[in-house]
Amino acid sequence: MGNQAHRPALILVKHGQPAIVPDVPRSLWALSDDGRAAASRLAGKLIGFEPQFLFASPELKARDTAAAMGE
Repeated sequence: MGNQAHRPALILVKHGQPAIVPDVPRSLWALSDDGRAAASRLAGKLIGFEPQFLFASPELKARDTAAAMGE
């Protein structure tokens, strides 16, 4: 399982770049293609920390970010 003494207890990540739709509330914006790609790249950089769980707010862009990172 690795050396837990060097693993952070919590990693906070802000959602990726959303696809902005002016007439739609921000809470309903989905992640853009660039935001999804960035979340995937970030996940690759964080893999060494051996994350065990992903949590996200109920906002679509946050759930999309967590899903992209989890893949």
